[in-house]
Amino acid sequence: MITIRTTSDQIQIESPYNSEFISRARDLGGRWSGSAWAFDIRDEEAVRQLCLDVHGTDGRKRDLVDIQITFHTNGSAEREAIQIGGRPIARAQGRDSGARLCDGVVLKSGGGFGSGGSRANWQTTVYEKSVIEVRDFPRSMIELINSDRWLHTTLDRSCEFDVVIVDRAPNRDSLLAERDALVARLAEIDALLAK
Repeated sequence: MITIRTTSDQIQIESPYNSEFISRARDLGGRWSGSAWAFDIRDEEAVRQLCLDVHGTDGRKRDLVDIQITFHTNGSAEREAIQIGGRPIARAQGRDSGARLCDGVVLKSGGGFGSGGSRANWQTTVYEKSVIEVRDFPRSMIELINSDRWLHTTLDRSCEFDVVIVDRAPNRDSLLAERDALVARLAEIDALLAK
């Protein structure tokens, strides 16, 4: 998730580490100030477009959904976090560090994530058959991932995965059962009140 703040002379961006963002931020004259990137306020629209391109949100558009990612094969990211759609998923710090899930990511099933490679060329790895849920993901980024996923991930090209939106709507049967229980409880309350 990113945070965007504006002052009278600056726009400041706090975002997860992303090498593409850093490269393009420098091109826009951005400066790292310890906890956020700072830009001249006159470049606000270009900065917001950069955030939209890389992270799927410009701080104004709030069409967020939860997604499920299923990894069909093993995959890895060389010397950085696994990112999908500009969102960090899991991060290793070295060959033997293991990997930690990033904020808003939940492992639903499978072996999850780890680390590997060599000491100098370590990797963050994901194991086949792992299923994760990523919460508050920009809907617009899903279309970009599905159109050309390799522009929007740090995973190696041999990794196969699917991205679907998680449907949070309750099913019809559970709603009918809940309604019947409530009707029965109302009948009990009416009977008690009549006494």
